Amino acid sequence: YESLYGYLIIKTYNLIGHFKEKYKASNELLVNNLLRSTLISKLVGPINDLASFVGLGLILYFSISQVQSGSLTVGSLVAFLVALMKFYQPAKALFNLHNSVQTAFPGYLRLKGMLESHQETISKDETQPATFEKSLEFNHVAFSYDNQKMILDDVNLTVKKGEKVAIIGRTGAGKSTLISLLLGLIQPGKGDVLMDGKPYRDLSRESIFNLFSYISQEPILFNDSIRYNIQLGKLSSSAEELIEASKKAQLHGFISNIQEGYDTHVGDRGDMISGGERQRITIARALLRNAPIIIFDEATSSLDYETESDIKEAVFKLSADKTLIIITHRLTTLKGVDKVFTIKDGKLVESNWEERQ
Repeated sequence: YESLYGYLIIKTYNLIGHFKEKYKASNELLVNNLLRSTLISKLVGPINDLASFVGLGLILYFSISQVQSGSLTVGSLVAFLVALMKFYQPAKALFNLHNSVQTAFPGYLRLKGMLESHQETISKDETQPATFEKSLEFNHVAFSYDNQKMILDDVNLTVKKGEKVAIIGRTGAGKSTLISLLLGLIQPGKGDVLMDGKPYRDLSRESIFNLFSYISQEPILFNDSIRYNIQLGKLSSSAEELIEASKKAQLHGFISNIQEGYDTHVGDRGDMISGGERQRITIARALLRNAPIIIFDEATSSLDYETESDIKEAVFKLSADKTLIIITHRLTTLKGVDKVFTIKDGKLVESNWEERQ
């Protein structure tokens, strides 16, 4: 469920391998626990019944000697014989237990083999690694989800390395589609998305993802610790790097004031912390990733104005040598950007924001 919910972060942060291993470990643990549980539940009943059978047998043995000596009546012996007939059911259950285990075991082996299998990957000999040294371009890009209504139509956009670009537009104007095209999650119906002049279709997806730090409007967190959720930006990061990214995201102070610190669990989708803290964690994750292109998709929408200004100032300072693409509704976010584009009716138009100010 978490993998489906957080697929955008998992794919764009190249965490597919990490989550496959996590999923595999969880399933192996589940299989082992279910096997133990089934085995124990199947054994407990028959063992109890067998113990009763042995006990009653011993009682019957001594009862016969008691009848012979006249200490016990025949009627009492018949009652014991009736009890003996009941031994059949436990014995049958024990026999069925063996059949159940033998039936379940091949299924367990098959599942174990599937979990340990290594899928054959598609050869990527024809793709090249993506690099970002000059520019990111949309060249006459058009896109439609149903081949009828055009979400984007003949979009041209050039973002040079180091530029700060803002894209504004109403809800449903196509901003999310534009982001998906930027990240290489979908392919344009017409035209090309180019990285340093090379179309995305000729570049490996993993290398494209490595060039982006994406911060979504809805904070995507996993049911684990704050540390884990930040470190997804860079799994090999040191404690110092993690703390530095948290400080830049105005998060370290909050973490220092809670009992378990960075080991605090955030809950399912982060429901154990506030919306603002969830957003700061995703920002810290992106800053830790330290990719050359940062995409902010309404990333400060859950924060107050003062915190938003502090984080924006830190991000602009951090991204002095990086390319920043801001998707926003809040006009306060536009201050300091180099270019502003507006999406309307599927078209992308550059606005002279400084003159409008």
